[in-house]
Amino acid sequence: MTIGAKTPIVIVNSSMLRSFDGKEVALVMADPLQPCRVLMALVGGSVPGMNFEAFLQQANDYEGEDDLFSRHTRFWSELNLTHPVAVRRVKELMEWVQAGAYDRIRHGDYPRRGEEPPPSKEFDDAVAHYRERFSRILDRTDDGVQELGRRLGSWLDRWQSSGAEAEEGDDLE
Repeated sequence: MTIGAKTPIVIVNSSMLRSFDGKEVALVMADPLQPCRVLMALVGGSVPGMNFEAFLQQANDYEGEDDLFSRHTRFWSELNLTHPVAVRRVKELMEWVQAGAYDRIRHGDYPRRGEEPPPSKEFDDAVAHYRERFSRILDRTDDGVQELGRRLGSWLDRWQSSGAEAEEGDDLE
């Protein structure tokens, strides 16, 4: 049984599915968009009119939300999930491809058995990766808090102005 012309269906247990991020499938299928299509089908079923380009755009825009409250809601809704939502997985897969890792591996540029970097190098790389991600989160939160402060300040200015105008009107009567 297949999904599409070239994609074999593989039965996997749920613990394997939790670790599915699409990179392995992209490499095996020689098509990084194939796991994106599968993820879209998994979350949307076979709903007529599903638009793959729109799904990729949604993934691209996933963390670009400027609204602090939307980001806050998304954070709390994802906090207790056992695995990332499909659109986040697609975003991370596409970032991995755009960073060049997919092409490097496809061209044979990857560590061979016995050539693995020392654990300290992998640890340093992991620390740098998570430091960068955490910095992005803090920067976006800072931007959101600053925008919230600007909006609140603007609202208070308008409130004070309308209150002062009402008091001036009271003096005239």
